Amino acid sequence: MRINVVAHEMIEQEALLHAVIAGQLALLVSDERTDRRADPACLRRVAQCRDLTALRVDELLAAQEACAMVEQRYLDGHAALFPDVVEQWAERLRFAQELAVMAERLAELDGVPPADPADPDTVPTRAAVLVAEPCRTRPLDGPRQA
Repeated sequence: MRINVVAHEMIEQEALLHAVIAGQLALLVSDERTDRRADPACLRRVAQCRDLTALRVDELLAAQEACAMVEQRYLDGHAALFPDVVEQWAERLRFAQELAVMAERLAELDGVPPADPADPDTVPTRAAVLVAEPCRTRPLDGPRQA
């Protein structure tokens, strides 16, 4: 049950973050392109949106991997998430990926320097941390705390 609660909380949090970032991107796009490209502060915001959207995708992928690790370890590979949560999760991940692509393209069109190459260990490392770290009352993986 705890995995479903945590997943649902993350889905709600990501929906709010998505709205905020999408709103910021919309504001950035609404500015005249020539003005935007000439304003270093605006270009910084474009780069921040690009980086933040990529980070959110990595966080969702890491949480998904953490869930799979716990399912494999404790449920013999059987799914822990309810079907509606699986569907909501997939939709939220798709929205996050689409927003990341839009932010990346906007940065590219505005001449923002490319982001540093992604570390291939980011998602697996974060997944391991998510499995081990406490989730309010107890970790996803480990004994109950009194």
